[in-house]
Amino acid sequence: AIFTFFTGTGRALRSAYRCAPLNEADTKYLCPDSEPLEWFRDGFAHPLGTEEFWKDKRKFVDFTHMTKVPPVLLFAGWYDFFCVEQLHDFVALSKLSTDCRLVVGPYTHWHVLSMQPKLFRVLIDFF
Repeated sequence: AIFTFFTGTGRALRSAYRCAPLNEADTKYLCPDSEPLEWFRDGFAHPLGTEEFWKDKRKFVDFTHMTKVPPVLLFAGWYDFFCVEQLHDFVALSKLSTDCRLVVGPYTHWHVLSMQPKLFRVLIDFF
């Protein structure tokens, strides 16, 4: 249910963005027949992004112990709630490899799923 919510026409997603308060969008739009999503609400309970809650969530991969990395292609969106983390990961990867690229566009986090044909072309060109 939650996956199809993000891959459909986008109508439900746009409705969720207009939900007030937004921290209740999980039970109103994402999973209306379920309990509140704690991971979803935890993020809204720490809105600044600088709280202790976010400390271990600032990067997706720990690169500190890596000496070599394979070619990496990262996709990010300016409106993605993980954009900052993607940028941090790109900076860390760039220090380990010259074969690292970052594509950033006018996307939300879930918008990337609807761009599969474009993503596949970029992936084929990259590798």
